[in-house]
Amino acid sequence: MINLALLHSTACQDVLEASRLEDALDYCAAQGVAPPFSPCVQGTPEYAQCVARAKETLCDYGWWEKRLKLKAAREPHAHHNSLPPKAP
Repeated sequence: MINLALLHSTACQDVLEASRLEDALDYCAAQGVAPPFSPCVQGTPEYAQCVARAKETLCDYGWWEKRLKLKAAREPHAHHNSLPPKAP
């Protein structure tokens, strides 16, 4: 079985090494997971700290694991679609 939390945390790390924070946030959203917090605003004193926290969070296995569990709990129908039909 594929460990999706590990897959997504590693993918975000790869995206961040090759690209910008916005691309990693887009990746997060494409997985159906809300980004860790509101976008960092350039030109503010907190910008560098905000970017550092966002990068750390997006690459965190535990953060992804929790978010994926929450997503699965909110979408119970997703699991039922993969089950074979019940016999009459």
